[in-house]
Amino acid sequence: MLSNSAYSKEKLEGFLSEIDRYDDIIATEKGRYMQACVAPRDGIKEVITAAKEAGVNPVAFRNALKAHRDERAQEKRVAALDIADRADYETIMAALGAYADTELGQAALDSARRLQEQNDEALNSLGRG
Repeated sequence: MLSNSAYSKEKLEGFLSEIDRYDDIIATEKGRYMQACVAPRDGIKEVITAAKEAGVNPVAFRNALKAHRDERAQEKRVAALDIADRADYETIMAALGAYADTELGQAALDSARRLQEQNDEALNSLGRG
């Protein structure tokens, strides 16, 4: 039987109620964010449609777009590194040399990027719920 006052029904309900309040704030912020993204996402859809109407293969274009976005994201991650980390990164990439240009090398780099993106997303989500 729990006799500790830390487990009193009132205290526990108070903690849960306080968390509910923060969850409501997060839900509101997520809704605002999603609403703010509608117009830019519609703009992207329009550009993709225009490319398709101009005769660009949409499947190939979407893959090129994904590669382009990945490259931009990688450039941003590298730019955010401090001087020492950036120097080490450049040393590693130079050591990989042509390997990075091979299919296997690209697969390894893509895997590392996905892992980094997952880590970045996890870190960015801290404090936001």
